[in-house]
Amino acid sequence: MLTGLSPSFLYRLENGERHQPSVQTVVKIAKVLELDLMFLVHVIIQKEKETLLLG
Repeated sequence: MLTGLSPSFLYRLENGERHQPSVQTVVKIAKVLELDLMFLVHVIIQKEKETLLLG
């Protein structure tokens, strides 16, 4: 567990059973995947905008 998160938690998150992970969780996952955190934040904001416009 490179993230320090349990496999069952990650499974639920990946399968949509767990919604709105904490900032700390997102940061842990981003670090392990070597993702730029600001890029990830941008993607999340864009997704939220799409949801608001379409939903």
